[in-house]
Amino acid sequence: VGDAELRDEARRERELLTPKVATLAHDLTAKLLPRDAVDDAPACLVEVKAAAGGDEASLFAGDLLAMYERFAGRRRHGWDLLSVTKSDCGGVSHAYAEVKGPGAYGALRFESGVHRVQRVPRNDVRIHTSTASVVVFPAGAEDRGATVDFDPAELRIDTFRASGAGGQHATTRMEIFNPTSMRAYQNVNTTNSAVRVTHLPTGTVVSIQDERSQHRNKAKALKVLASRVVGAQAAAAAAARSASRAKLAGSGDRAERIRTYNAPHDRVTDHRSGFTANSVDRVLRGDLLDDVVASLEAADRDARM
Repeated sequence: VGDAELRDEARRERELLTPKVATLAHDLTAKLLPRDAVDDAPACLVEVKAAAGGDEASLFAGDLLAMYERFAGRRRHGWDLLSVTKSDCGGVSHAYAEVKGPGAYGALRFESGVHRVQRVPRNDVRIHTSTASVVVFPAGAEDRGATVDFDPAELRIDTFRASGAGGQHATTRMEIFNPTSMRAYQNVNTTNSAVRVTHLPTGTVVSIQDERSQHRNKAKALKVLASRVVGAQAAAAAAARSASRAKLAGSGDRAERIRTYNAPHDRVTDHRSGFTANSVDRVLRGDLLDDVVASLEAADRDARM
């Protein structure tokens, strides 16, 4: 074999192997990147709240809550709806849910921020823009083998009657939302069983009014409060360790728009990774949320590399 043939063969092998080497180097570097321990938390608290847009905002918040429940089901994660307050139109004003399972927090950690929807309401012909805020906290330390002991002096606990549209102290009926069936059942509450817990050092407030029992509502409120306080501390520590990641993942600020669901054009665009999914319904059903999450994880790795 002549020198010229050997050179040609070497050149062809180099052209064939160079892209593979680059891919392997990228994958190896990604695997060697340090991970925040909190990313592997086996549970997380998801808070969904209607923001700007009135009834449409609460309907959209209900859609997001249902999306996360279906997404959890696809991953065989446990789903526990801790608390939900419904709006008059059947949407969701405010809800807390707990997701449990391997990688539960890691799968949802990029969902914190403001989600925007553009669509035509049933009783209108114009496109309306509405928003809902989502905050995802890693599970409280008590779920990872530690304990959260609040100093009683740091807590203010108030009790009141379960509220509906009629006002905080009205004797009303509160409907409990079921994201899967999109139906509701009614729970009559005529006693001061609702509980509001305020963590004075941080100003964090949690109100729970789902149960007839004041003690059960208090237990739920303290559980949510623990997750929120510990989660906020963990998020702050993670942001301090990685400013670039904090920029991508979102700070959880209610004014931060992270994703737009555009019904007229049938597309969902994430403004951090630039990824676009061409079906609003399939994203809200949880079918394409995996693709959105994968795009954010890839962008996160690239930013850290």
